[in-house]
Amino acid sequence: MVVAQWDGVAELVACHTGQPVGRRDLVRALRTKLPLHLVPRRFLHLDSLPLNANGKTDRSALRTLVMEGAEGS
Repeated sequence: MVVAQWDGVAELVACHTGQPVGRRDLVRALRTKLPLHLVPRRFLHLDSLPLNANGKTDRSALRTLVMEGAEGS
């Protein structure tokens, strides 16, 4: 799941679960599939994605995690 962080400039942050993967490997893989401007600059590995009351990914909670400066890979 990708969310946008705004700190004067828009920045894409990819939040992912599963096996931790190094940033370099993620960027390399995504560059083969996506245009360069759509490849996230930051990556945040989580044990699980937060869910809302309907069982869907809670994008607001993800933005909060990103804004709090949670460490990414």
